[in-house]
Amino acid sequence: MRRALLLSLVAAACSQRVKSAAPTLDGAGPVRFGMTAADAVKALDQAGISHDGSASDCGYLTARIGGVSLPFMVDDGRVVRVDIRSDSVSAPSGARVGMSEDSLQQLYSRSLVVRPHKYTEGHYLIYVSPQDTLRRLVFETDGRLVTEWRAGLYPQVEYVEGCS
Repeated sequence: MRRALLLSLVAAACSQRVKSAAPTLDGAGPVRFGMTAADAVKALDQAGISHDGSASDCGYLTARIGGVSLPFMVDDGRVVRVDIRSDSVSAPSGARVGMSEDSLQQLYSRSLVVRPHKYTEGHYLIYVSPQDTLRRLVFETDGRLVTEWRAGLYPQVEYVEGCS
């Protein structure tokens, strides 16, 4: 089990020039998957953040982008995913929390891999980028509706329990 490190960006006190929080298969706002946590902080134009854990720590860096708070997973010093639990942030193709599994399948032309959820009667519906199979979207459902989703790099984007 990894020791978790929580990095928090205090966005209310910092300037923010980013207008859109909509994650893509590459990142969200100015944050790109694979960039270092330090580079993400610089890209966000945030001040006063330091990473005092070891290089093997897994934790979350939270930034306010476009009026939405986004938790980015940082593993081994690099940003590897973003987690979405709000229906105000859409995925590529317009998917959102609250959307039905059937609608999600139609949006992604039925190209989603469906796996049973580890803890509920729901599912994980996984979209793998045809251009880069390490980039993925993972939608969690209760068996009917999307309850949350995440975008990021494999394998971390498929971690069920975050950094735990």
